[in-house]
Amino acid sequence: MLRRVDKAMRGLSTRWFGAVLIMTFGLPGCARSPATKPPPPPVPFKTVMTVKQLMNALVVPTSDVVFDVAGEAPQSNDGWLTVARNAMSLAESGNLLMLPGRTPDAFAPDSKEWTQQSLALIEAAMLAVTAADAKNVNKMSEAGDAIYAVCESCHRRFMPHPR
Repeated sequence: MLRRVDKAMRGLSTRWFGAVLIMTFGLPGCARSPATKPPPPPVPFKTVMTVKQLMNALVVPTSDVVFDVAGEAPQSNDGWLTVARNAMSLAESGNLLMLPGRTPDAFAPDSKEWTQQSLALIEAAMLAVTAADAKNVNKMSEAGDAIYAVCESCHRRFMPHPR
């Protein structure tokens, strides 16, 4: 009789030990993963300029500084820094052009193309930043050509009546 009880106890403790292992290591893995946090609400942008105003206030003046290097290269580090800063501002203007509400209403179905043009402006302007940082007039000229090509392409599509 004692042997049977001893054997039963061993079986019980083995089962008990197995149950504890499963509960300790197995069940937490079965639990649902914590709910992912919802994304934060979108940042409310309040644009204050029309596309035309943005072009006249930022894009044209900054691109003029970049284009002018082909005719007269800066003679000092400060001059090159001014060119690089204008090229960075020009690149950033591409992001400003993509803000909600900036796609020209008449071309709303083609907002994908508007975005592509804006991204191309950023890319071309960043070539100018790199060239200005290197103080390389030839690369600045190439970057200026790339910027001009992007502007012309965008204007052909989105500005049917150039000023």
